[in-house]
Amino acid sequence: MNQDWMVLCLILAALPVAACRTSDCERKWNYWRPRVLAAAAAKSPWPIIPGESVGPLKLGMAEDEVLRAIGPAPPESFGKWEYPTLGLNVAISGGRVVSINAGGSSCGDPERLLSKAFPGEFADRIGMGASPKEVAAVIGEPLGPGFVKENIEYLMYHNMDLMFENGRLEWLKISLPVEK
Repeated sequence: MNQDWMVLCLILAALPVAACRTSDCERKWNYWRPRVLAAAAAKSPWPIIPGESVGPLKLGMAEDEVLRAIGPAPPESFGKWEYPTLGLNVAISGGRVVSINAGGSSCGDPERLLSKAFPGEFADRIGMGASPKEVAAVIGEPLGPGFVKENIEYLMYHNMDLMFENGRLEWLKISLPVEK
């Protein structure tokens, strides 16, 4: 009985320590939250050209061109090619940009802050926060009716996917065509 009591005491003593530990993503979000909010307040628009580019970033550009265009990702960011204060990340394959993703990160975006910081806009100042109807008025109708699950709607265009949450654009991905 004494040994069981000791084990129980050790477990109970360890609980507060375990509860205080934060995950790597939580730690990173605690660091980035104020910086992303400040960037969202100060952003200037970057044009989105579906299937081609977002601001200075172009699909197919080499890694060194990305570095010249927007610099290296901050060492504290979520991943090597993730830029939290721009609200975007770049996917590189074979040394080239294969997609530009906005409004998400490898650590998620529980408060949807990255979509607020993302400076990309389609024509007529339509960007993050726009409705599917507003986006379609500027870039045309999607390829099909899309996929809807609860409050999330996914729409697909040629070389571009969009996600709307509660009727507002929160995430986008432009990518190179898939090679067959």
